[in-house]
Amino acid sequence: MAKHVKLPKKLRTPGDFSKFLLGELGWRRKETRYFRSLVDKGGGAVETLTRAAVAILYSHWEGFLKIGASAYLEHVRLQGRKLSELKSNFVALSARKLAEGATQSSRWEFQIAFCKAVRESENFPAKWPKSWNIDTGSNLTVEVLRDMVLLLGINYRVEFQLAEKPIIERLLELRNGIAHGNAQGVDLAEFHQLDDKVDELLQLFCNELDNSAAVSAYRL
Repeated sequence: MAKHVKLPKKLRTPGDFSKFLLGELGWRRKETRYFRSLVDKGGGAVETLTRAAVAILYSHWEGFLKIGASAYLEHVRLQGRKLSELKSNFVALSARKLAEGATQSSRWEFQIAFCKAVRESENFPAKWPKSWNIDTGSNLTVEVLRDMVLLLGINYRVEFQLAEKPIIERLLELRNGIAHGNAQGVDLAEFHQLDDKVDELLQLFCNELDNSAAVSAYRL
């Protein structure tokens, strides 16, 4: 079972959320830049350093998306908005436990009870567990990413679409080969391309979350 991410208490205001988000992105970018500099100075150890740098790059790619998404959900939860004020993705999140109970049974009483609960809860504040677990299964595939963006209600930008096969899927493929102990070679030019594009995608994802919080994009 995947662990819940640890979030700070102060995420209620857009400013608090932005500060946390930028801080998370900042230290991760600092580390990936450090590993890139090691690769570029690698000499005879360049192959080993490149493999290590790919593993670090993936860890920050998945790590930032997970903690950024969880922090945004927590920010929305802390607003105390009624379900009737929120977009459908947050209503679905709030009703998920009830929905799971209804779909696991073929008996109509459970499914009718679910519909009744959803209707009656429209005027209650949205609720879901603090630090909601965004479970990627340690494999951030394109499908998982699309689903995450859908849950958050943010834009799936064209940059993400164009990066699906050459960057997102390729990075995961290389990382899995390395993590599973294979003699996975990494071309230096390809590493530079992955590093550049992942850095760009991380900043775009950060901006989408930051802007959504700033303009209360979660509201109807």
